[in-house]
Amino acid sequence: MSSKNKDIYTDLSLLFWHNMQKLHKSKLHRKIIDSLEGEWIVLQYVLKHDGVTMPSELCQVVRISSARIAATLNNLEHKALIIRTIDTKDRRKILIKLTAKGRELALQQQQEIADNVIHLLSTLNEHDAKEYVRITGLLASAIAEKVSKE
Repeated sequence: MSSKNKDIYTDLSLLFWHNMQKLHKSKLHRKIIDSLEGEWIVLQYVLKHDGVTMPSELCQVVRISSARIAATLNNLEHKALIIRTIDTKDRRKILIKLTAKGRELALQQQQEIADNVIHLLSTLNEHDAKEYVRITGLLASAIAEKVSKE
């Protein structure tokens, strides 16, 4: 990278960091970030997979420890949002299933997430909103590729 390009990227990185700080202070942004963590992400993942998944799969996808997944699943089970059952095809496997209450909550959360993102994106014009989503996708793909190589 040339010295000129490095200076440009240094300036952009500082501006990006400053903008991310402003976003981080927003309640709306916090709600969106919270939807990517903890119980929210587990419920959304199970819903996306037809209401059934396994703890080991959650650990890999959500990238948190098996101990943290177990604690999260215990909380969700205590709230009657999931049930754990033994796989009839392979008794060594535990399946996580949404209860009717869990499915209802996951669908409500999904709508709340959509409403929050719509509210955020609607502050931009249509072209800028599409570009933001496109560029965010590029960054997410680049980061995912880098992480998979580590």
